[in-house]
Amino acid sequence: MSERGSFVTQFIYCSECLEAVKKVLLSDDKYLDSSIIKNRPIIGGKIGGSYEGEGLTTFELELIPKLEELICHQVRIAVLSDSGGDKIFIVNPILKEDK
Repeated sequence: MSERGSFVTQFIYCSECLEAVKKVLLSDDKYLDSSIIKNRPIIGGKIGGSYEGEGLTTFELELIPKLEELICHQVRIAVLSDSGGDKIFIVNPILKEDK
């Protein structure tokens, strides 16, 4: 059984953060398929997996830690899971002083 969910970022005002988020979230893959929303600084798409809630787990354990290392401003991402369990992730940058 496969699981499909969707996600969308907030409007990203900072061009440096947008480029960082693009590096992590833009993909044309079976499990992560996404694009820029109509030439706006918003990224959205499909997140998939092989078990219930895997999209949420992927964001929490893989994608969010990568984003924390790259962004300079807070970014919110809404993830809607096929099985429910929707979540809005608030991604905070890890400041260089914190590393």
